[in-house]
Amino acid sequence: LMSPRVARATPETPLRELVERLVGGPFGGLPVVDADDEVIGFVSETDVTSALLRGEGSARAQDVMTTDLVTVDEFATSDE
Repeated sequence: LMSPRVARATPETPLRELVERLVGGPFGGLPVVDADDEVIGFVSETDVTSALLRGEGSARAQDVMTTDLVTVDEFATSDE
């Protein structure tokens, strides 16, 4: 149900790079991972668009990401 190779961002990824990844990719958001490759947030197209509309062009992923996430272990069943 999941892909092993997922496009992702780091907390320091600039907004401009997030836009390029989202516009050029077949997905509507990116997980944000820390140095240990642990998911710490998620950036959606809506997050990026809202930041641009607010004039926050110098923002980074850590400034616009959602951190209230629900995640499961990679070995979780589809029922879980």
